[in-house]
Amino acid sequence: ILPPLAIKYAVDAVASNTAAHSDSSVDDDEGAQVQPIVRAILAFFLLKLLSLILSSLVTVTQRMVSLDAERRFSIAAFAHLHHLSLSYHLEKHIGEITLIMNRGTDSISSLIDALLFSLLPTLFETLIVSAVFWKLGTPEIAVSTLASVALYFGYTYKVTATRVKYRRAVINANDAVGQKETETLVHYETVAMFGRTDDEIL
Repeated sequence: ILPPLAIKYAVDAVASNTAAHSDSSVDDDEGAQVQPIVRAILAFFLLKLLSLILSSLVTVTQRMVSLDAERRFSIAAFAHLHHLSLSYHLEKHIGEITLIMNRGTDSISSLIDALLFSLLPTLFETLIVSAVFWKLGTPEIAVSTLASVALYFGYTYKVTATRVKYRRAVINANDAVGQKETETLVHYETVAMFGRTDDEIL
């Protein structure tokens, strides 16, 4: 938010300096007229550098939080598997369990990145930008900004809801194939002993 405001002040200072030079009745010190322009440009570059540094720190922090959440979820899921009944483990759903655990870990990371580090900051930034535009005397821009973001969220929700059913069908098909592949390899001796290799492949 601040770097564009610094550019605004620099442009206003240049415009004021140009108007002063075009007015023959104005005879101000040249250095005094240039100083506000230089300060505004320096402020822009400093704020831009600060924005890049903060963005890098946010990225590192986000990754640390995501990795910690993945680790906690993996430990909880692994502990839950060990507390299941003996009958469940005797069925040996190794392929299904492996796929579900991997997908669950990835989903936790995606959920944290999308909700905490993307959606909420975007909403907060939208409110701040709209408030700045309203304070600067351009309420129509503030309202159009809020309307554009709301329209984008609505469109994204609609498309995502439509995509979910197809994604779920793909996931179920992948689970079935992955479970069969893993179970076949785990029980390779039994499959080879009864000569069922070709049947398992087909």
